[in-house]
Amino acid sequence: MIQLLRFCALLVVFLLLANITLTLHQTTGGLRDYLASLQKERDAVACTKTKLENTINLLNSTFFTSNSSSAPSLKTIIDLRSKQLSKVASAIALLDAEIRVINSQCSTYNGSDCNACQDGFTNYPNCVPVCFGLAANNASVCSGHGSCIAPNNCTCTKPYIGASCSSFFTAPMTPYLAHAYYFNNTFADSVGSLHLVNNPNQGASSNPVFSNDSPFPGGKSVYFDGKKNGLASTVNVNLTVSNSFSLWLKSPYGGVAMAFSTNGNYIFFNVASAKGFSFYDDKFTTPFVTDGTLFATDVWRHLVFVFRTDGTDLYIDGSLYKTSATSIASKNLSDGKLTIGGHNAGTYYYTGYIANVMIFTKALTAPEVSSLTVNNYF
Repeated sequence: MIQLLRFCALLVVFLLLANITLTLHQTTGGLRDYLASLQKERDAVACTKTKLENTINLLNSTFFTSNSSSAPSLKTIIDLRSKQLSKVASAIALLDAEIRVINSQCSTYNGSDCNACQDGFTNYPNCVPVCFGLAANNASVCSGHGSCIAPNNCTCTKPYIGASCSSFFTAPMTPYLAHAYYFNNTFADSVGSLHLVNNPNQGASSNPVFSNDSPFPGGKSVYFDGKKNGLASTVNVNLTVSNSFSLWLKSPYGGVAMAFSTNGNYIFFNVASAKGFSFYDDKFTTPFVTDGTLFATDVWRHLVFVFRTDGTDLYIDGSLYKTSATSIASKNLSDGKLTIGGHNAGTYYYTGYIANVMIFTKALTAPEVSSLTVNNYF
């Protein structure tokens, strides 16, 4: 009797292991189907384990309450069943480990063999999102002006906008933006009609050069070499009492970056050769403000000049740098040409980069200036 039970126990284990092996050979639908069959196999083995546990509990109960001569035989059966239970538990542990590994692969990847990127991704096994036909690690993704963070989801680098970052964002046509120069391969006024040409007073023999060096990734600027190649408007412009000038500068050398008016009273910004600057709001005599280190690091700086009815403000990189109670209304300015890259009279030539020049017909507030620095608009 004992020998028969021992044989039956070994047969059960053999059949169990053989069935697992048979499952491996019979599954031909790919890794994903094999995972499903493994789970079914695991459920079946777990059911067997439960039955063995119940059987052992029943035999133990019978063994400890029996006084008959069959007690020794029951003890032998319990031992055999316990060994069988141990092997079944080991089989379940192995199945769990295999299922865990395969499930990890198949929950991450698509395909019958779990070896393909999920929809919207490419570059298996290091899958990356695809945005409008290009992988995230392609230099041209998002038009080269942003990052592909999810399928067809670009995060654009300012000032570019649009689903694929293909549009260059310019300041909105607010009632206050009178003139704008973005220097995207043109000297034209992007908002008004105050277009720029070579400054005739400078006797320029060549145009300033457009450059990809810009305060905004993907933007443009214009480079002046300090050799009589400044720009000037073709017509005079009226400077109202309340307005604002905004421009970005990068200059390790010097010269007059921007000037206005012609009657002996001027508004102009002079970058000194010592990498400092002076901003004049009257004649070339007494500067409104002087700084000796602004351009010492040769980086892009944002300057906004705000002319109020009751004073003048200078902002640098979005923060108020200096304020004055003197209004430009007291400067007796006449209408004159706007010049960029040199003085109206054709002197003090500027050397360096200028980008995103804007003229507003209002005195910008501190929050508006801050937004202008960060976003190129307010």
